[in-house]
Amino acid sequence: MNKRILILYATLAVIILGAGIILTALFLEQQVFKADWMLIIENPRTENFYYQIPVNTGESFTLSLRNSVSKSMVTGTFLVTRSGLIKPYTTEFTSYGPGLPMDFLEEVKIENGIITVFHNEAPREHLLLWVSPQTEETIIIYDQAYPLFTLSDSHQLLKIQLK
Repeated sequence: MNKRILILYATLAVIILGAGIILTALFLEQQVFKADWMLIIENPRTENFYYQIPVNTGESFTLSLRNSVSKSMVTGTFLVTRSGLIKPYTTEFTSYGPGLPMDFLEEVKIENGIITVFHNEAPREHLLLWVSPQTEETIIIYDQAYPLFTLSDSHQLLKIQLK
């Protein structure tokens, strides 16, 4: 009788464990495989791969950084297009510095000391940027921050693209 009870408990444990594995796999499939695209962040020179973040068409992500001359923070917002391209949407900053948009043919809004430039640029296949601890580049998506500047002790080139 004790042997039958042990076999029954072992069978129930295997069934419960199997159900847990199946439910976990279904949850992960919903989270990862339902995404339209993966936002890939890598070093194109060394082929070091850093992040793969699931994203969907129409969603946005931001790239924040410190302007190396003015030392003010700059935030760029990018949209994920249906065709897997990255569309520049806005750039926000509080003071001008080198590399910031000054083309006022685009729509500009100034509110509470923040200058927002709305871009009319074509979508891009990828973004290439130099990151370093001095400029603090960080990707923010789904309220999750990915501090790119911590990936190396010195500056490095990173490529951001959708696959």
